[in-house]
Amino acid sequence: MFYKKIQNKLKGINQSISKKCFYTSYIVAFSLIFLLHLLLKLQLPFMGIMILMIIPMLYGYIVEHHKMKNERNRFEDVARYIETILYSFEQNGKIKDSLNAVYDSFNDGKMKKTIQKANNHLTSTFDSSNVMEGALKIIEKEYESNQLKDVHDFMLNVEKNGGKIDKPIELLLNKKSMWEYRINEMIQDNTRKFKEVVMSVITSLLICSMVLYIPTANVDISKSVVVQALSVLVFLIDLLIIKKAQKFLSIDWLKLDILNNDEYYIKKINEYKKNKTNRISLVSVIIGSLFLILAVVAFILKNQWLGVVMFLLSIFGYNQELVGRRIQKNVLIKEIKRAFPIWLMDLVLLLQNENVQMALKKSKENIPGILREEVEILIDKIEMSPESPKPYHDFLAEFDIAEIKTAMSMLYSLSNGDGASADEQIKKIIEKNQKMLNKTEKIRFSDLNSKLYLLFLAPVLSASLKLVVDMAVFMVTFLTSTRIGG
Repeated sequence: MFYKKIQNKLKGINQSISKKCFYTSYIVAFSLIFLLHLLLKLQLPFMGIMILMIIPMLYGYIVEHHKMKNERNRFEDVARYIETILYSFEQNGKIKDSLNAVYDSFNDGKMKKTIQKANNHLTSTFDSSNVMEGALKIIEKEYESNQLKDVHDFMLNVEKNGGKIDKPIELLLNKKSMWEYRINEMIQDNTRKFKEVVMSVITSLLICSMVLYIPTANVDISKSVVVQALSVLVFLIDLLIIKKAQKFLSIDWLKLDILNNDEYYIKKINEYKKNKTNRISLVSVIIGSLFLILAVVAFILKNQWLGVVMFLLSIFGYNQELVGRRIQKNVLIKEIKRAFPIWLMDLVLLLQNENVQMALKKSKENIPGILREEVEILIDKIEMSPESPKPYHDFLAEFDIAEIKTAMSMLYSLSNGDGASADEQIKKIIEKNQKMLNKTEKIRFSDLNSKLYLLFLAPVLSASLKLVVDMAVFMVTFLTSTRIGG
């Protein structure tokens, strides 16, 4: 029954497991529980509870493991698809021919079936002017990724409007390589941290057994219901910790580069711009003064610690809005640092066939929401003062981001035809852009993985708490047996 159920579950994610592997997994799991039964001196009823726990948990582990394999396969398929279709498009300049070439390069599987669906759409649709776009949307829907969408948008633009393709394809391939490297690095990091969590779980179970083997005459706490129940509880906690940690290995890697909700950040950046005052509001004055009065009262009553706490709270009360604004600014800066390189790469691709002003206008089609208003303001200012550097220098100036200042200075230089050749300047913009994106994404990935470190600590903490209880039970048992506690 379980085997059929799991096969149906795995079929939905293009995976399968043999009967041999499935039943071997359960035999190994039951063997490990028997070892725990010996190590923790568990009575049969408690060992039975552990067996009942492991049956559904192992089912979940197997499903999650195959989800991990599926997500990695999807990521690898998209990386291969992007590289193959770009090289093919460079040779023939036609989307349909490129899709056929990619189709032939893939073995049977989900990606090949999806490309076939796109090809079928091309051959069976006659009443649509956007038939090519519709075909590519089929692939984008199945494999949701900014990298994939950027490549498709580029090919659609070239097939519609023409233009140079060699340099843009080189840029897209370089962008894909950097993206692939970042994701592979995160996969390796997550795998390493998952192994550390598993080692932490093993350590926690060894800690649980420590008190049971203290060589003290005639004192055996292993038969205590409290000790036995806590051993089972720690085991359950460890199972849940592994389950949680395993989810970090089955992330949808393709969606990691998708920007956060546009409307949310448009609203947040508009709120930030509207509230530019640095003055302390009446509410802050009231809250700060209230805590200050409490601090004075505490000092008069000679309660120094309370007075210090109230004084610190009064400082925070007076500055709460400034602190809140600073936090809001930092959140926006993080998102801007993610969005800017993505927009700039689109702009650079457009610069292969357009001047700066025209490229800026065309870049609005796919611009991240958090930058939309600023880019529109930039375009308006450039139209009013096409020779002035001020519009470029004013772009997101209030956020004071060094990398953006440098990129905008280069764009101005490019628009004016100053300095080195256009190709050399574009190359420098791309290099700085990629460094900024890599730095930002590494910080973001590190933030995403911070919970894995907490999961690494959790098993030892839970086992340590059990150790404290075991020691208490041991002391009570020891004192009772020697009649000191009675």
